[in-house]
Amino acid sequence: MDRNSERTQAVVALLDELDRGEAETIVLAQELNAEWVLMDEKAGRRKLTEMGINKIGTLGILLRAKSAGLLSAVRPDIEKLRTLVSAKLSSMPS
Repeated sequence: MDRNSERTQAVVALLDELDRGEAETIVLAQELNAEWVLMDEKAGRRKLTEMGINKIGTLGILLRAKSAGLLSAVRPDIEKLRTLVSAKLSSMPS
């Protein structure tokens, strides 16, 4: 079996639990032996934990950037994220 077929099978196996984007991300992380995966979706984060793959979310990235002195404050960015998420949720069909 070639690499693309293996990748496709691995993604399809995860689609019962995850959306395609999360499934593709996890399969790629495994292929690359990634040390960390950026994932905010709860189901994807849970699957990463089950698989023993380190994960970090957007807020974790912001907090690390602040700790490293790359950001002076995190609150403005968190507020921007809240606004974006609220706008996206309000535009979704009921």
